[in-house]
Amino acid sequence: MSLLAAGAGMEISNIVYDSTGQQLSGSELYLRGVPYVEHGKYRPGNSPNAFSQQEWDGFLKKAAELNTKREGDNACFYLRLR
Repeated sequence: MSLLAAGAGMEISNIVYDSTGQQLSGSELYLRGVPYVEHGKYRPGNSPNAFSQQEWDGFLKKAAELNTKREGDNACFYLRLR
């Protein structure tokens, strides 16, 4: 991203990591072979096979931990002119 910003005459002024628990739960569902169009059924309370609230809270906690360590898989880059 730094190279792209520099090529446009800009620099990165801040990075905010903002991964979500849904990204982690989605990855888990892909591992289980569940197609994306069915992921909504797995939110707590949506079906008998849904994640428990404890599992869902675990996804949220893990995403927050990764963001704090700047290791989340989703980020917002703030740029400014050089």
